[in-house]
Amino acid sequence: MCEVVEIGASVVQVAAEVAAPLAQTKKVTMVSMGKGDVGAAKLTSEVLDVVERIPNVVEGLTGVNITKVVPVYPSVLS
Repeated sequence: MCEVVEIGASVVQVAAEVAAPLAQTKKVTMVSMGKGDVGAAKLTSEVLDVVERIPNVVEGLTGVNITKVVPVYPSVLS
């Protein structure tokens, strides 16, 4: 169980590190081709895309498949 907590904490830390540069940003200019999300929705989806890749990154770096060791609640997947 301790390993699960450590991995969960690591995932949270990686997500925080991904989002950290945005906290220092004073202005964001986004260019859109008119397809999909725009504005704040686009920025949010870009951050979520990066965070979504975290399990694969963790597995690649550690060999641990966090989706198998960290409990996932059904509401998170829907």
